[in-house]
Amino acid sequence: MAIADRQAYTSIMTKYTKEELDRVIDKAAERAADRAAGAYYEKTKHDIDLVLEATGFIKKKLANMVTRDEFNELTSEVRLIKYTLTDTNRDLRKLERRVDKLNPRINHA
Repeated sequence: MAIADRQAYTSIMTKYTKEELDRVIDKAAERAADRAAGAYYEKTKHDIDLVLEATGFIKKKLANMVTRDEFNELTSEVRLIKYTLTDTNRDLRKLERRVDKLNPRINHA
């Protein structure tokens, strides 16, 4: 031990009784434990707040997403539109062929 440490130790030992020193040490240990618990509580509270914020964000995103049923319904509607367009195109081709056949007759008359 350094001389300064010995002097501090001797000064403390002569001022307090063993019981008083034990109480001081116990109080210091309690304060340190309280501070550690408080810091842990604050850290945990902060972490929980972050999780709540993230889950709130996810909940908002999920609310805006399409459900499986909506997707299936949309897929069905798109198929119907494709079928209708294909059928309409067939009808247009048939009409174009008829017009092409009639055009020479009209031009020669």
